[in-house]
Amino acid sequence: MISKINDKDSAEGIIESREKMYPIYQIHYLEEFVKRPPRDIRAIMVGDKVVAAIYRHSGNGNWKTNMALGGRAEKCEVSNEMEEMCIKAKNAVEGQIVGVDLMESEERGLVVHEVNNTTEYKNTVRVCEVDIPSLMLDYVLNSNK
Repeated sequence: MISKINDKDSAEGIIESREKMYPIYQIHYLEEFVKRPPRDIRAIMVGDKVVAAIYRHSGNGNWKTNMALGGRAEKCEVSNEMEEMCIKAKNAVEGQIVGVDLMESEERGLVVHEVNNTTEYKNTVRVCEVDIPSLMLDYVLNSNK
């Protein structure tokens, strides 16, 4: 469950309800809310290269940038800064094939907010017209790692 916590009462309510659930739901991850445009970036890393990236725009007035919630995808050009940040993020988790999610902070520029080892890339393939599964397979078959 992902929730935007606006005040102490909402935080206490969310934690209280989750504490009554199965133990795995009693683990809480808290992230800073970053002021950003109503979109984020999903970059797909294969080895040390960003093979494709998309903007994930919020949909239906929702703050979440989730395609399943009505968001839309748009191709994102990869800058040198973005590629360097993605490589550092991938290396921080010792990953080889990962999805790196970034936000465009009004105050700090690009910010990495998540690195996924099992990332959704269906919309990235569709929008960028890049055969990501083949790139992943080629990397694995030709890698000595």
